Amino acid sequence: MDISQSAPENNPLACPQRENAGALTFEKFEYQYHWALCRILEAHEVSKDYVIFMELHEDVLFATSTDITNAEFEFTQVKSISSSPCTATQLVKLQGSNKSNSLLGKMLSGIKDKPFISRLKNVDLVLTCGYKIDLKKEKKSYKLNIITINDIDENCLQKIQDAINKELGDYPLPQSLRFVIPELPSISFQDTTKGKIINLIDKIYPNSKCSPLTIYRAIIDDLHRKGTNQNNYLNWEKMIKTQGITYSQVQEIILVNTDFNKERFIQTFNELIPELGLNRLEKISIRFDFDRYMNTIHIGRSLDTVNNKNEIIKVIDNNFQTFKNYSFKDFIEATLNDLPQTIKNNFTDRTELLAAITYELINKIYEKRTYNR
Repeated sequence: MDISQSAPENNPLACPQRENAGALTFEKFEYQYHWALCRILEAHEVSKDYVIFMELHEDVLFATSTDITNAEFEFTQVKSISSSPCTATQLVKLQGSNKSNSLLGKMLSGIKDKPFISRLKNVDLVLTCGYKIDLKKEKKSYKLNIITINDIDENCLQKIQDAINKELGDYPLPQSLRFVIPELPSISFQDTTKGKIINLIDKIYPNSKCSPLTIYRAIIDDLHRKGTNQNNYLNWEKMIKTQGITYSQVQEIILVNTDFNKERFIQTFNELIPELGLNRLEKISIRFDFDRYMNTIHIGRSLDTVNNKNEIIKVIDNNFQTFKNYSFKDFIEATLNDLPQTIKNNFTDRTELLAAITYELINKIYEKRTYNR
C-alpha cells in the first residue's frame, strides 16, 4: 500500500474532522426509530391490536387499538444519552440559550391542558443513561427499569413538582408519568433489533424459516417514511393510513417473508375432515372457508377475529382430551356444545365455524409438538 495515500497533504479524508455532530445526531435519531420498532415487536408478540406513530406529539406515539373509541395512548420521548445517570435536578434544569424549558418540562408541556389527557395510559421519558433518583425507603433495594412517581421519595418528588410548577405554572405531575431505562442498548442497537425479530418469529411460527433482515428493512423503512410526514389529519382512519403502522401491516410483512408451512396445515386438514361425513358441497365450502380463515389470521386480523380466535382456543383447550382419546367428530361436537352462542353468531354458517375450529385445533397440535420436543 502506498502510504502517501493516507497522508493528510494528499488525502483530505485523512485529516481530523472539524466535528462529528452530524453523525452523532443521526445515531440518536436512529435510536428513536429502533426503539419504536422494538415496541412494535413487543406488542406483536402478544397479538394486540395497535398502531404506532413517529414524530406525532412526541418522538413515539403508541395507541393500544386501531379503534379510536377503545384506544389508549402512550406518549414516549426517547433520548440516547451517553452521560452519567440523570438526576432529579437534571430533569428539571432549564436548558437552551433562553433557559425556557427543562427536559421534563418540555415533555409535560406537550400534554398540559390538552383535552386528551384522560386517554393517556403512559407518559414515558426513556433515557439510555438511566436515572439516579431517590426512591422511597422500601424501593431503594430494587433496581427498577421503570420508575413511576409512586416509587419516588416524597422529598425528591416535591422538588420535581416545585420546579415544574415554576416552569409551567401549577401543574400536578400526571400519575401516568414514568421514567424508563430501555432494554435496547445505545450501541449496536440495530443488531439487537434484528435479533428481537428472530425471537418473535420463533415464538409465533416455531421452526419456520424467515428472512429477518428483509423484515427489519421493510418495517424500519416504513417507520422512516411515515415519520417524515409532517401533515396533520383530523380523520383518525386517514391518520392511521398515512402516518401509522398497524398490527395487520406488520403481520403482512412477517408473513410474506416467513414460511409457516401452510402445506402442513392443509395436509392435516385433509386428513381430519373425512371423519365429519360431510357431503360434496360441504367439503368444498369448508375447504374454501379454511383457506380464508387461515389468510385472515395471518394477514388481516381484526379485533373481532382476535376475539373469536381467543374464545375458540379456550374451548379447544377444554376439549383437547376428547380429541386425543376419541375421534375428531366427537371433539367437534363437544366443542360446538361448549362454544358460546355469541361467538357462533359471528360466523355466517356452520362450515365457516367448523373451518375456524379445525384450523385452531391444527395450530394447537403443532404448537404442542414443537414445545414438547
